[in-house]
Amino acid sequence: MPARRRAELENHLSRVVSYCIGVSVGEALFADRYRLLGPLGEGGAASTHRAFDEVRGEEVALKVLRADAPELEATLLRELELLGPLTHPSLVAVFDFGRARSGGALRPYYAARLVEGPRLVELARRGWAALAPVLLDVLDALAFLHRAGARHGDVKPDNVLVDEAGRGVLIDLGCAAPLGVASPLVSGTAGYLAPELLAGGVADARSDLFAFGKTVDALAALAGAPPDPWPRLAARCAAPRPEDRPADVAEVLEALGHGDRALFGLPPESATLLGRREELAETKALLDALMRGEPGPRVLALGGGPGSGRSRLLAELKRVAQPRCAVIEIAPQRSEGLSRWLGETRRGIEGVLEGVSRLRSQRRAPEVWVLDDADALGAEDAARLAALAQVLEAQDPVLVFSVAEDLEGEAVQQLELGPLDREAVAAWAEGRLEPSQ
Repeated sequence: MPARRRAELENHLSRVVSYCIGVSVGEALFADRYRLLGPLGEGGAASTHRAFDEVRGEEVALKVLRADAPELEATLLRELELLGPLTHPSLVAVFDFGRARSGGALRPYYAARLVEGPRLVELARRGWAALAPVLLDVLDALAFLHRAGARHGDVKPDNVLVDEAGRGVLIDLGCAAPLGVASPLVSGTAGYLAPELLAGGVADARSDLFAFGKTVDALAALAGAPPDPWPRLAARCAAPRPEDRPADVAEVLEALGHGDRALFGLPPESATLLGRREELAETKALLDALMRGEPGPRVLALGGGPGSGRSRLLAELKRVAQPRCAVIEIAPQRSEGLSRWLGETRRGIEGVLEGVSRLRSQRRAPEVWVLDDADALGAEDAARLAALAQVLEAQDPVLVFSVAEDLEGEAVQQLELGPLDREAVAAWAEGRLEPSQ
């Protein structure tokens, strides 16, 4: 595409972004956290932007709904629910989810890993030597999703990106659904939808394989006929009747001569929190009390030595809380730190007291504040955190999750993380070892 035409399109998308979400590229922060850098894509329900995350200190892909519509939010929540607990190199990692008031409406959003690289269709010009490894990565991602009990629902060339390492990454789980469940709503892309989906029938992993077969056909139209056994396999995958297709991804990989790949991949169970069931239940109880307006601890101080999993537990708590209430992640490296969220106008303990008093008087909806790596706080913010722990009361609308060991106060609950037990370590190791190991 000529440079001038590309610049015109990017400028048009930037204007659309500004109109849709009320934040201009390079100006005010969206959700007090994301600085928009430019558009990545525009759909009927949402827009996706390149943004700089002021908390993580890196660029991310920010997906924002265009309107405050419950049905669209339900789709976004489903995508988050499926992606959030899953960790796989060929699936995008989700970092943050929330709702931000912008452009006069409350807009759900999520931030995910920014995949820098071409789409699958752009790779087609290099031929099948370049396409085949990426398609194998797609099959790995599908196998992982299926083992987690979900189907992707919209496998197509446009939903596969190639990252900086040359790995295929499957994106956009907006059409995802549980395996073995019939849906009255047909979602996906025409030409890639399996007949059983169009008929409103029960769909399983073979529906994704149908779309995969159609994807291979679409790429063949761009890159030329693929080598054997790809044509025969694509025809089998795209068979009209599910019973005529391969039973699962493992069978497809076996037919391609890569059956060993079906043995590898982190099991879905290891993408969730291993060995911390009791601790997670304990912390969820604090969140439940907050949401019901019941008195209880309002500061959870996570302790434990390096490698004990404090940050991993904190990330899981954040993921669980985000669909239920506003979650504010506070970055220790930002100069304004806690003072920004307390709305302080004075320094020291007086400023903290003033901020907490304001929170109480505003009768705000429940909020969860997440602060990892408290050791990295500057002296002033460390003092603020200690003061906040002292002044928060059991009825306050804020729950603070922090990795810190020396917080004290009537509303503080300490949780010390010990080493994982043997069963959890064995489960972790099993998912990390490749077949050759």
